Amino acid sequence: ADFPPALAQIKALIGDRQPADLANLPHTQDPLLCETLALLVKIAPVTYLAAPPLFPLIVFKQMELSITYGNAPASAFGYSTYGMILCGVLGELDLGYEYAQLALKLLSEFNAREFEAAVLMVIYRFISHWKAHYRKSLEPLQEGFRVGLETGDLSYGGYCSHGYCLRLYLTGWELSETEGELERSNEMLEAIAQSNSVNYSRPYWQAVLNLQGKSDLPHRLVGKAMNEESLTLYYQNAKNGSGLWGIYVTKATLCYLFEEFDEALSASTAAQQYLSAATSHPLIPIHCFYNSLLQLLEAEKAEGDKLSATLEIVRENQKKMKRWGDSAPMNYLHKFYIVEAEYHRVMGKKAEAIEFYNSAIALAKENEYIQEEAIANELAAKFYLN
Repeated sequence: ADFPPALAQIKALIGDRQPADLANLPHTQDPLLCETLALLVKIAPVTYLAAPPLFPLIVFKQMELSITYGNAPASAFGYSTYGMILCGVLGELDLGYEYAQLALKLLSEFNAREFEAAVLMVIYRFISHWKAHYRKSLEPLQEGFRVGLETGDLSYGGYCSHGYCLRLYLTGWELSETEGELERSNEMLEAIAQSNSVNYSRPYWQAVLNLQGKSDLPHRLVGKAMNEESLTLYYQNAKNGSGLWGIYVTKATLCYLFEEFDEALSASTAAQQYLSAATSHPLIPIHCFYNSLLQLLEAEKAEGDKLSATLEIVRENQKKMKRWGDSAPMNYLHKFYIVEAEYHRVMGKKAEAIEFYNSAIALAKENEYIQEEAIANELAAKFYLN
């Protein structure tokens, strides 16, 4: 309820100034202000996980203090998280990315090593994927982990490591290599008592194991890395929507790949209720993509109002995916094309379907998303066989 007026207040405070203009604000020397901003950096991840509606209010307070009294080292974090909200809540992807660049500029100007892990985590986990290839986040996230160890910022360093592991999974790295990286990463995180980051990585780790045949039930997140029932219950008791979001999206993906479509749709539907806990998360387009594919399978069995409602869900998903594909075609345009191909197949428009299958396969190959190139090829093959 507080979000719209608080946002309006910040936008009024910014006025006509662009992010680059805010870089020229005076540097504050007030120790109380610097400490206040630093404290807000520390409590931000807690609110993001445990009280999502409070998170943007903390960000807006950081913005208000910096713009009113001048930039401090911790201001870089406030600008980056504001960029995250612009991308993830308001859909202003270009402007959000500009605030990320402002944050990096201030980080360099102040040589603010104590906030570097936090800023790199926000930018390369939640912002850069809307404008740049996932692979370009790998090195900065590794650097964020190293800086976190050096400066004692183990929490944000741990989240950087988790973000790095997630991108290995999402970019289609060779599975045995990904498994090794996940295991090494989580051993280091366990050693520095960052159990939250370890737990967030468990679903992707188990999915990688399942995809290599290292599970008795390949479509269930049960094995060496985790047990989906116990981890889900843990997150439910902790009211951790972000953790539940990661489990359900990963489970929906895995069930789709192993053709357990009813379970996949159930998990995808469950994930939807935790979307508010996933501001600007890179799994949002993944959820959207697989949800559309699952809805189209449902559409093949539906009639009348049920068919219309199902197709409407797909079209709404595709509006979002097209916007993301326009902003970051290297990550999302081939996903848009795959769903368009399946949509036109269901609608009986064969020529259009063929064109979209071909575009999807070519673009996924060009951008080295081998797992989605495989999906596009498999769906096209089934189309031709039918």
